[in-house]
Amino acid sequence: MEHHHDDVRISTDRTGTLLVAGDIDLIGAPVLDAALRALDGDDLRIDLSAVTFLDSTGINVLVTALNDRNDHGGLVLSAVSPPALRTLEVSGILPLFSRAA
Repeated sequence: MEHHHDDVRISTDRTGTLLVAGDIDLIGAPVLDAALRALDGDDLRIDLSAVTFLDSTGINVLVTALNDRNDHGGLVLSAVSPPALRTLEVSGILPLFSRAA
């Protein structure tokens, strides 16, 4: 599975981890949302290590996915880039997410 727009690329690796790269903003957030909604399964791992920018629309998509997954499994952030980490920390929502060791 692969979803992309000029500013964001989303794919899955061989383990099923969702790999997110680029800007998750007003343009990229709907691409991420579509990718998350297309995935089945109980647990979801998201790799944000290649995210260059994350704004409130991206945060909304992640929180919505977290709430959806809390009802049907879990959501784990397997890696987070410094820009995305900063946004999640400043917004105060980082503690809501499970993080891979």
